[in-house]
Amino acid sequence: MQKIAIIQISEAGAAIAARLQETLGAQIVCRDSIATNWQKFDAFVFIGAMGICVRTIAPYINDKHSDPAVVCIDSLGKNVISVLSGHVGGANDLTREIASIIGSHEVITTQSEHL
Repeated sequence: MQKIAIIQISEAGAAIAARLQETLGAQIVCRDSIATNWQKFDAFVFIGAMGICVRTIAPYINDKHSDPAVVCIDSLGKNVISVLSGHVGGANDLTREIASIIGSHEVITTQSEHL
């Protein structure tokens, strides 16, 4: 079972965070704790703006073989986006799973899965 962290950027994503916590057994963590948690989780699910997600993880990104999966969900739950470690780290599969759970559109851009 994957160890998944949820980072809820604003109160707008509270219902989504609660649903994912329940269905995936995920743990809600503070955005300020990414540095200490980066290697402790298999995946991070941000609920909020993609820009905040990217700026938050940027200092910790190493390579696709060691980075955790990162997925971003807009605050309204309309789109679930595979951000980092899509194919190798499992973000693409997690994106599909979350989209199915919350009834949203999945966004996956990994070239190797489209060949």
